[in-house]
Amino acid sequence: MKFFTREIWLGAQSASQANHRQWQDAFDAYRAELSALRSRLSQTAFQFFLEADVHDGELLKLQITDASRPAPLDEPLRPWTKPRNYPVRWTSRSLMHGIS
Repeated sequence: MKFFTREIWLGAQSASQANHRQWQDAFDAYRAELSALRSRLSQTAFQFFLEADVHDGELLKLQITDASRPAPLDEPLRPWTKPRNYPVRWTSRSLMHGIS
C-alpha cells in the first residue's frame, strides 16, 4: 500500500517511538490525500475511507467500472459515458467485525 507499507506493518511488533512516528506520518499523509480527493467522492465513500475500522474486515467484492471502456475486452467499444461527470465508478461490499 502507498502509505501503510510492509516495513511499517513489520515494525508494528515493536513499541518504539520511531515506529509510532512512522504510523502517524502514514496516517497524516493518507488523510491529506483523501482530503484532496473529497470533491471526487460521494459523502458516503468519503466517510467510509475516513472512518472505517477495517482491522478485522474482509473485502468481499470490489467492482470498478471505467466508462472510457464500458464493454468487455472481447466486445466492440460502446459509446463513452461519464457517470456523475467522472469516468470511473466503484462499488464494493465488505464485512467488518462480523457486520455486513
